[in-house]
Amino acid sequence: MQETTSEPEQAQPEAGLRDRKKEAKRAAIIAAAQAEFIAHGFAEARLARVAAQAGVAKGTLYLYFDSKEALFDAVLRGALPLIFAPPVAPDPGTPPQVAFRRRLRAAIADMQASGRDKLALIVLSESAQFPGLARIYLEAILEPLFELVRDYARSSGVARLEPLTRYPQLLLAPMLAATMWNRLMTERPPLDLPEMLETHLTLVLGPPEGEPAGVTG
Repeated sequence: MQETTSEPEQAQPEAGLRDRKKEAKRAAIIAAAQAEFIAHGFAEARLARVAAQAGVAKGTLYLYFDSKEALFDAVLRGALPLIFAPPVAPDPGTPPQVAFRRRLRAAIADMQASGRDKLALIVLSESAQFPGLARIYLEAILEPLFELVRDYARSSGVARLEPLTRYPQLLLAPMLAATMWNRLMTERPPLDLPEMLETHLTLVLGPPEGEPAGVTG
């Protein structure tokens, strides 16, 4: 006798396929929105262009994101796995400072290479007109980064780093300044953000553990 498949068993693969298609469509919308915001800023970004680039109807886009701010939020939060997930599992013997520096450097390198550093400039230049952008950027990007710095400062056991638990901005502010420099000083060669970050970390934290301090002549 031929066995028959029950309806619940048939429905499971179909539901899984629908979920994968839905997630793929959402990812396409976010990728198109990131390109649109980077190219045009927030005020001039057009959801119709985002939908067309993502290959969906504008009405379909609104099923996923009910406003331009919600889409901007998703673009920022979509960067978090790249920012906070180390590219490879760290060796258990890796000194904490080395692991911390690698994570920050990978984050900054990815942000510059992908163009996502320009999203910070959108927040700076358009938050007066759209106050929600500053809140979104603070919650989605800055606060998680600040907590990463605070966690390292607390766990380092280095007394002189205690101020970073209160003012984590001290460690990250030069990256924002460098991003603004690259945007405004277009007649000058752009600053290499990962290299600048590494130099700044050495000034603040000292050389990476296991490496000798530089010798000045």
